[in-house]
Amino acid sequence: MASYFHRNLEPALRTTLKQFPAVIVTGPRQSGKTSLVKAVLSGSHNYVSLETQDIRAFALRDPRGFLERNTPPVIMDEIQYAPELLNYIKELIDGDRDKMGQFVLTGSQNFLLMQGVSQSLAGRVGILELYPLALSENPENRLPAVKNHKSAADWMLCGSYPELHRRKELNCRAWQNAYLSTYIERDVRQIIRVGDLNTFSQFVRVLASQAGGLLNMSSVSTETGISVNSVKNWLSVLNASCQTITLPPFYLKFKKRLIHAPKVYFADTGTLSNLLGLSETKQLLDGPQSGYLFENLVAGELFRLFANSGEKPALYYWRTAANDEVDFIAEWRGKFHALECKFTSTPSPSHARGLEAFSKEIPTAKQGIKAIIYPCDGKLAKSLSTNKIRIIPLSRLAAAKTVTSILEF
Repeated sequence: MASYFHRNLEPALRTTLKQFPAVIVTGPRQSGKTSLVKAVLSGSHNYVSLETQDIRAFALRDPRGFLERNTPPVIMDEIQYAPELLNYIKELIDGDRDKMGQFVLTGSQNFLLMQGVSQSLAGRVGILELYPLALSENPENRLPAVKNHKSAADWMLCGSYPELHRRKELNCRAWQNAYLSTYIERDVRQIIRVGDLNTFSQFVRVLASQAGGLLNMSSVSTETGISVNSVKNWLSVLNASCQTITLPPFYLKFKKRLIHAPKVYFADTGTLSNLLGLSETKQLLDGPQSGYLFENLVAGELFRLFANSGEKPALYYWRTAANDEVDFIAEWRGKFHALECKFTSTPSPSHARGLEAFSKEIPTAKQGIKAIIYPCDGKLAKSLSTNKIRIIPLSRLAAAKTVTSILEF
């Protein structure tokens, strides 16, 4: 397939096809879902897109006739346009539960779609999420491999949607503006009733200003003029459509009082940079938000490592009322791994303060690695790593394809 970028989700897709009669690949618009399933299954599955108006009308008018014409194994693209088909797909699956991988469904994730999947295909469908490109999936058509401050800033500004890396002539900021407008006008209208889309746009921008920090819902409510309940509902819309990632606080009966507000990150750093009004690499590097953007980049990469392994992401943050904190706590294979990230080339012992405080609060048997992620090279990382604190260079994170490659070394 021309201009197809191989994705880290491919092995999980092939495995899931052998385990379930149906598989659904969800994720934000333009993340590459259609390209993925076509590339992996073009030789074994038929293909039909429900985004085409006449095909969708046929599916809604005569679902059984539609399924007779599009027999499995089949890819049904953009299934959210005809969720009524799910009940009829269930009938076909139940007619022969031993046949695996018969239906491959794709859709931009939203409440209505996943509610239909849960009600109709529970126990019959494997669910995978595809996010925009991970650093390890960078085709280097547009940007070089991410290894240091500048290359990280370039990536954070451009973002990771495949179309931007497939077509170098596109202006990243103009594309991001158009994407956000389309998302709000199409997806948001489908998911919830928003009387004023401009207010929702303002809500997204206010949320961007708090990305990487503790989410203050009262502050967001005051700035946007909507209720706190609306803030919660609208945030759940962004999470469900894979635009944002919410990290809950980590809690394991610690002695110290913990902070209970969630932290919010954007799944794509290009979207976040655009919302913050950043358009140049120097502006990002010299600005006060560079650290938060780098933390957002790392959050997205960690989230992708879980999702691309077909695993439910188990990520948290840790912070006490005494201001001891760790950016990310990753639960993996019975252990809790503490990860801090610093957008600096000058490591300092103070950077490990939160990691050391966390290790004192958690049982030894449950401790995983304690590491700091820096935009440094491998030689510096190796020289600074100790038995207690590992140093992970950005280049290692940018090459990682599995959770194991980061958390077990």
